[in-house]
Amino acid sequence: MRDLGSPEDAVAMALRPGSWDWDVREDVLMGDERLAELFALDPKLVHNGLPLDRVLYAVHPDDRNDLYISIARSIEFCVGYEATYRIGQDESVRWIHAIGRCYETKLRKRHVGIAFDVTGLRTSLEQEVLRLDCMAQHCLAAYRLARKARIVHIADAIGASLRKIGEELAKKRPHH
Repeated sequence: MRDLGSPEDAVAMALRPGSWDWDVREDVLMGDERLAELFALDPKLVHNGLPLDRVLYAVHPDDRNDLYISIARSIEFCVGYEATYRIGQDESVRWIHAIGRCYETKLRKRHVGIAFDVTGLRTSLEQEVLRLDCMAQHCLAAYRLARKARIVHIADAIGASLRKIGEELAKKRPHH
């Protein structure tokens, strides 16, 4: 995995999606070079097509079952699909965000979509959440001290800051 460096680099990486077209009945998934790169697969194999299980083997074991459930729901009801999951393990983990849709005709059932590497965006967000959490802990300690010392106007000001930090945290916490 390359160093994403700046937030601009992270956005550029996320804006470079990989795409797939999966023939559900034949269980042949074909994708582009970027999809192969995201899933650490041979680009020729992905271009020529391979079974979905072979592609999803790269998904982190803790995320795989939920991902299968999301895909199965999309196929069963022929609806849109959106998921965020990890690829790889340990230091090599990357976060992928995928969006797809199932289409059915008389002859075929296909699932098509795109996948983005959102690792840098997620890492930046997680770092910001950690900073806000740290600020909240310090403000909470100061708030308690001000309350204990009965310095009401300072406690009120710190309380207002805590509410603002809480609002920011609510906006930034990842939702699974």
